[in-house]
Amino acid sequence: MTSIWGSDINYTPDYWPLWLVILAALTALTLAGVAGHFMLRKIFAPKRNAAGEHKLYLYSMPVRVWHWLNALLFAVLLGTGIVNHFGPVPALVKIHNIAGQVFVAAWLYFIGVNIVTGNGKHYLIPFSGFMGRIIKQGMFYLFGIMKGEAHPFHSTEKCKFNPLQQVAYIGVVYALMPVLAVSGLLALYPEFMGIAGYKGMIIKVHLALGVISLIFIIAHLYLCTCGGYLTQLLKGMIDGYHREDTSEKH
Repeated sequence: MTSIWGSDINYTPDYWPLWLVILAALTALTLAGVAGHFMLRKIFAPKRNAAGEHKLYLYSMPVRVWHWLNALLFAVLLGTGIVNHFGPVPALVKIHNIAGQVFVAAWLYFIGVNIVTGNGKHYLIPFSGFMGRIIKQGMFYLFGIMKGEAHPFHSTEKCKFNPLQQVAYIGVVYALMPVLAVSGLLALYPEFMGIAGYKGMIIKVHLALGVISLIFIIAHLYLCTCGGYLTQLLKGMIDGYHREDTSEKH
């Protein structure tokens, strides 16, 4: 890419088109929603006096390496991408482009890990009774967690995700991330694909997908606090062991 991002298209002067205003409002609503839910949890959820923790090794080193690398790349890409939208900074453009290409490589690595290690089985949804499980998990997040109820679905070696996690992660890993990566590559190398005339539209799509990914990350980070205590689920991505209170163990 020889030109500075945004210098050759009629796009960056239109800072806040309607579609971007809507996505920004959804992001603000997501932040307000998780803040409100957290406060309700603090007020209504009873304190849990767990006798101990049951640990199950579910997150292998290759998966954890990808997870933390992906988290770093998302932070860099979102930060530089948002700044560049409101006025391209050559150094940040270069960082964004390099991070984007590493992001593509990291995604391909993760797909390889899923195939080689069998981690992909956790993304396979059993469709029998699927809607019932979705509703049950949703009701737990909305109401059950406020009453201190036990989680309706437990992580196992067969499936480490609850129904809502499965839907979200499948959508993000197998739909949002590849489309985000492809749109970024098309914006970076439009001449190679013979679509230079559509560069502005491609960048708009890329930015929209970036904001959608930010909404997912906000929700994802918050739901990581919904274990027996604030950091219980986070620890699993550090040492590989999923933790549950012994009172919830099957």
